[in-house]
Amino acid sequence: MYPDTPVPYKLQVADAGEITTAGASPASIVIGEVNSNPICPHVLIGSDEIMAKSNATTAGTLKFQEESGVVEIRSTATDAGTSNVLKAYGGIEANNVNATGKIQEGGNDLLPQGSIIMWSGAVVPNGWTLCDGVNHGSLIVPDLRDKFIVGSGNGYDNGDTGGEDVNNHNHTINFNPFLTSATEGNHGHSGTTGGPSGTMTRCWCIDGHVGDGSHTHGFSVSGQGDHQHTISVPVATTLAPSDNENRPPYFALAFIMKL
Repeated sequence: MYPDTPVPYKLQVADAGEITTAGASPASIVIGEVNSNPICPHVLIGSDEIMAKSNATTAGTLKFQEESGVVEIRSTATDAGTSNVLKAYGGIEANNVNATGKIQEGGNDLLPQGSIIMWSGAVVPNGWTLCDGVNHGSLIVPDLRDKFIVGSGNGYDNGDTGGEDVNNHNHTINFNPFLTSATEGNHGHSGTTGGPSGTMTRCWCIDGHVGDGSHTHGFSVSGQGDHQHTISVPVATTLAPSDNENRPPYFALAFIMKL
């Protein structure tokens, strides 16, 4: 297919000239050195493809606009919405990709409309909106400012809201109307004693002096040390905000939604 000796000619096309291949069979246009040498880079232009070759059997690298510039494919507005503009069945390596439309994976949008992520920047990027409750056309935007997120499922339906900024609550006291004292406080008892009871020894006299012998007296007091006090506790309900901190350590980020 390839001659061993390169043809020493140049091809120049000026104005509106046209290059065609002769013959009924499909043919190719070869640009560059073509021979059996291990290194003979060239470009092969066929009826439906352009190939860069390092030699007759090895593929090379095809470069478009190697210097600064722009390569356009279907650059007119009427072709912008058509599909299958550029297909790549291998990998694509690019420093930057700026897509006017959507980037898809497996035929689906890589980041579909309505996706919500956390954002640490001060300015919302283009193509996104802050989740502040302001709808964009038919896109309903939730207000997630100062909110925690809970996963919907058995206990929550998608879009449910709830909770309170300030937690008001009551405390109810259940008590026994009688409080029993285990020890005596300062108090007094009034009443009468019963008759004395006890034993006495005889009185003896010496030279007109009266002396008493050792003796004891016993008295019985009718009274009890155990007692009760009735205390009146008014029942009151207090409704007040609770300012006790019950959150774990936190860091605030903004929620933004894909448009």
